[in-house]
Amino acid sequence: MDSPGDDTRPDHEHQRRRSWRSSAACGGRLDLEWFDPEPAEKLRCLALCSACPVRAFCELEALEERDPWGIWGGLDPEGRRRVAEEGNKPMPAVLPPHGTNSRYAKHQCRCRPCGSAHVEYEQARRARQSLSA
Repeated sequence: MDSPGDDTRPDHEHQRRRSWRSSAACGGRLDLEWFDPEPAEKLRCLALCSACPVRAFCELEALEERDPWGIWGGLDPEGRRRVAEEGNKPMPAVLPPHGTNSRYAKHQCRCRPCGSAHVEYEQARRARQSLSA
């Protein structure tokens, strides 16, 4: 029988992996854009990650989840692709570029360029419908 402190059981492993978030340096940092930062802000995010005590857990989760968004564990999406390729891990999910309706509709990206693309798509769709009616 497993002892209560045995962290090799699957439920303990899952809990241990998720508990790192409470120690993350980025926790509560709503002043930084982590998912599509401008270059200068990206550097600030990466600097914060570099000193984070749980960086390795964060990076591992992003790689295991094949997360295609933002900065995790000090890696942006391109960095995660390189690490996955070098480590023979599954590649992060591939997403359409920002500023497209498919990124807005299928991947729930709500950035300004994707929102604008969705509005344009809907306007064109409605115009086509009114012509065919």
